[in-house]
Amino acid sequence: MPENVVLRQEVEREIAATKSHIEDLQKKLYVLAGKLNMTSSIMSTLPPDVLAEIFFLAVQEGSFNSVPVPYVLGGTCRAWRNIVWSTPLLWSFLIVKLTQKNEQAQRTLLEDWIKRSANYPLHVHLTAPGYESSDSYSILLRSCAQWRSLMVNSYNSHGLRYKMLDGHPFPLLSHISLYINPLERFPWNFNSAPQLRALELSGRGRPSQIICDWAVVQDLKATFDVNDWLSILRSMSSLRTCKLILAKHPIDPAIHFNDRGGPHNIPALTKLSLQYIGAETNDEIIFLLRNVSVPALERLEITTDIPDWFTDLKEVLLRSQCSLTELTIRIIASPDSTFEDDLVELLSSVPSVIHLNLISKSALSDRLINALNPDLSPNTEAQGCLPNLTTFSCNGEILFGLDSILSMLRAREKTITQESVGAQSGALKELESFTIRYRNAAWAQTKNPNALRMFYFEMAAFGTKTNVMWDEAA
Repeated sequence: MPENVVLRQEVEREIAATKSHIEDLQKKLYVLAGKLNMTSSIMSTLPPDVLAEIFFLAVQEGSFNSVPVPYVLGGTCRAWRNIVWSTPLLWSFLIVKLTQKNEQAQRTLLEDWIKRSANYPLHVHLTAPGYESSDSYSILLRSCAQWRSLMVNSYNSHGLRYKMLDGHPFPLLSHISLYINPLERFPWNFNSAPQLRALELSGRGRPSQIICDWAVVQDLKATFDVNDWLSILRSMSSLRTCKLILAKHPIDPAIHFNDRGGPHNIPALTKLSLQYIGAETNDEIIFLLRNVSVPALERLEITTDIPDWFTDLKEVLLRSQCSLTELTIRIIASPDSTFEDDLVELLSSVPSVIHLNLISKSALSDRLINALNPDLSPNTEAQGCLPNLTTFSCNGEILFGLDSILSMLRAREKTITQESVGAQSGALKELESFTIRYRNAAWAQTKNPNALRMFYFEMAAFGTKTNVMWDEAA
């Protein structure tokens, strides 16, 4: 026999012996880990049901992109494995990752997982990167009556949607998070989901690709064009919170509600977030604001490149007669010179605002600060602009004068003291927090160091929690 063949056989025998030895060591390690856990202070003092609760916290915090937590816990030792395998709650987060490799093993693991979950509600997370399995989808859908939430972060889910066309009951399903592929012709059918409350839709799909009872949906996060969004408002009578990333599309005049008796009323909406970036004009946001009424709105956040919608926002707030308490305005690009005047005019129309957050590239000046000063504001009845303001936050370039800030804080504090002495009901609320994160370092660098030191010293004396700092990340 050739010498090289003999040497190869010897190496192969050594490899086999080494693998066998490693397996023996792993078994010993597994047994020792079990003994160590059984004799540790934790294992000896905590009953299995308490350990199961701790394990469940780990399951909830687990990552969908790593080995499922139940397998990690079960692989630690025999004692932990017995607890994990006998606790259905630990299997209530069903993680499905479909790949072409080891398809049969995946189906077996999926069946075992569902079996171990018993009748507990399931939170299903599906990933199918470029591969689908009809058999796995069938196994998954057999548990649809247990689904509490569904998250599909894959664009490739054609087979699952096709199987759902026949209709499946989802009596517990309350939260859905989907990627909507606009090119897909089969819709997601959740027509039998009476408990559905939250929809989170990514991609550039259309509402018609979701079959559900829109009337029961309370929370919506989606990327829609304004035509699609307005078209489903008639059905969303329960909508409470909504975050829309508006896509740029031509406005369809056929759905203009002003031609149908006035703007459409969204009676339950309390929180609205609108984002529209990458366009020279904000036609979609303006069109939306002109065609809705939001009488229950309390919190509003708008993010755009330019603020050409202030007038329309003012009109919708006045039209709705809502009590807006939190307003966040985020301007990505540099607005024109009228921005601050328009902003002050807008704020004067929303005296109910308690929390104001401004993020802008435009340099804000004493015009804004003076509007908050009851001694300088022309609106004497309301005791200054935003009389209910308790929290003010500004991030961007600033041109505020030190004296203007101190004067505003003194005036608000003085007015509150006078109202208290006069036993009035209090038209002006105490400003509890005043935060400025300025991006132009030169604002502080050009100030007299002694003046800055006295400025910070005086701010510390106010009852208002003040914080003026340079935003180094800008």
